[in-house]
Amino acid sequence: MENTRAAVMERVRRVPSALRVFTTPASEAQRRFAFDDALLADLIEQGLPHVATGPELMFDQFDLDNISTGLGLASPQRTITKRWTKSLEAQLGHDRGHFELRLSWRCPLPGHAGACEFLLEPAITGSRKDTPTGSTMTILAEPLAEDHDFGPDLDPVVAEARSLFFYSIPDSLATDLDFARHARLADCRLASRYLATVAAEAGLTTRVASGFFVGVPFPAPHAWLEIAVGDRWVPVDPFFLNTLHRWDFLSVDAERLRRSPRNVLWRLGTSAGLGSPLVRHRRPDDEDAVSAPFGLAAQWHPHPLR
Repeated sequence: MENTRAAVMERVRRVPSALRVFTTPASEAQRRFAFDDALLADLIEQGLPHVATGPELMFDQFDLDNISTGLGLASPQRTITKRWTKSLEAQLGHDRGHFELRLSWRCPLPGHAGACEFLLEPAITGSRKDTPTGSTMTILAEPLAEDHDFGPDLDPVVAEARSLFFYSIPDSLATDLDFARHARLADCRLASRYLATVAAEAGLTTRVASGFFVGVPFPAPHAWLEIAVGDRWVPVDPFFLNTLHRWDFLSVDAERLRRSPRNVLWRLGTSAGLGSPLVRHRRPDDEDAVSAPFGLAAQWHPHPLR
């Protein structure tokens, strides 16, 4: 069984111990990841890594996140994910549509001298509906909508995608193809890079794209695989669609995993880094801008912009 306590702890042990950072107390494990005292005690007995800081036990955030996800605990993040996946069946079934996205941001350094200067990611400024105010703007965006069946050519990629487990990982593992290959764990950044190599070995021309997986109302930063079809780049995302199926959020079969997902991917770039913030902030006397906290909310409209 994939989601027993023993199974999730076995996956925890696949992650190198040296990468753990013990900064999350038990109280946060309860609040953010929906652990209770009995579960935490049982997992510690099964070998959950931790350190004692005075009377407090400290845990690695990634361990807690992945265990919570693997066990299907009722964490705030799972509740949000379950909510936005409800919109996906309708989006995947439409020919074309568009999103109305409300972007908001705030100063990361409140109280500094002088006025804030906010810089927007160039990829989004050409699709805005209104002129940005001091802290908000509306974006109209058409997602990737081509319906393409890659057929059996994609079977090696689909097989590898289905054998990977979605796993929150530190940045240091996001480019480690050997970790994905041997541990069979990956987030969307690592999975897209790894599956690109599998697709290339199968004779397909590939690239990695990044942007947002747009469910309503909260889009999620995402990276995925694209394959050249003639002069077009067509997205395919068997890893994440199968992940949603594994989490019981979406019904998929092998045929759907071989098809391009329609109306859920908003491409902003062609890399797996997810490193370019949508909004950056600069103080009057600073040369360099820093990432600004932002929120993004989506509304789906089942008709194209034009």
